[in-house]
Amino acid sequence: MNLNKMTKDFFLTRDEEAILLGCLLGDGHIEKRGNSYRFKIRHCTKQKGYVEWKYQKLKRFCMTEPKIIANGKDGAYSAVYFNSRSGRFLEQYHTLFYEKVDRSPKKSNYQKKISPECVQFLPKNSLLLAVWFLDDGHCRTDCSGGRIATDCFSKTEVLSLQHYLFTNYKIRTTLVNFKTNKNQTTRHYLSILGKEGNFQLFTNLIKPIVEQIPCMVYKIKTKQE
Repeated sequence: MNLNKMTKDFFLTRDEEAILLGCLLGDGHIEKRGNSYRFKIRHCTKQKGYVEWKYQKLKRFCMTEPKIIANGKDGAYSAVYFNSRSGRFLEQYHTLFYEKVDRSPKKSNYQKKISPECVQFLPKNSLLLAVWFLDDGHCRTDCSGGRIATDCFSKTEVLSLQHYLFTNYKIRTTLVNFKTNKNQTTRHYLSILGKEGNFQLFTNLIKPIVEQIPCMVYKIKTKQE
């Protein structure tokens, strides 16, 4: 198959799709370019090994190897990134995860959403879970629990993700409301409960995957370890 001419008939493998979905719940982004789409991955250089791991898993439909973006006059490195090839094979995922909004011409006209259809589409898959947590989660330092940053989503959307975690993995979470200042809109993140071995159950599901990426193991190390 010519990867330069990917169409809707090109299908991702189960693992490729799981990683893609985990990234879309986290830091990944699909960019719409006319009638074509491309997937974009970007992380700080401290997570270079994580970016390289993602690339190795997704390189079947990627253009180039990960590149480093230099920032500052001293040439200090700030980020590592790679993009997929453009094609319509990503259209269904863009439709699931994005909605059109009115913005200035210089900004994207789409923003992420978590619709009921999106949640129904998400499979029970520990690879998806691991990537989502490595993108947007971390263990707590004050107890044996964890958090997933979901503050870019509405309360209804976060509740849907909470339902997905419990229905598919029996992972119990609480929704935490917060503001960084008095004038800010209330945002929400998911706290993964530590009591009764709940966070341990969560980390046991993703640990075999996380241990493949040494630079990310800190994400699942609690204060007791």
